[in-house]
Amino acid sequence: LSSILPTDVECDEEIIKEKLLLNVDQIVIMWLYVWGTLTAIEKEMIIFMVENEHITWSLINNNMSYAKSTITKYIDSLLNKGIIEYTFNREYVLSDKMLKTWLEIKNENDGIYPA
Repeated sequence: LSSILPTDVECDEEIIKEKLLLNVDQIVIMWLYVWGTLTAIEKEMIIFMVENEHITWSLINNNMSYAKSTITKYIDSLLNKGIIEYTFNREYVLSDKMLKTWLEIKNENDGIYPA
């Protein structure tokens, strides 16, 4: 964090927020690497989770045009990679809020999610 903040001024909350937003790629370098290793279907499922709340298996099944076995395969893959978790409410959530924040910022700034 200190490498992206200016050294010649006292940083208040607004400066920190601005610098974080402008340098989000640098901050989430791990997620850039992980994102690059995901399949198109895994990325699509993650984006679906970013854009929706209370994600159940049925919601994914009803909104994505894949066979049940394909959905199960990629959900299991994301669970095994530690990218998503299955909660006691029987919902899938992203394990790291930084991934969600990075994707939202990229979409807001670029008009699209990363490929």
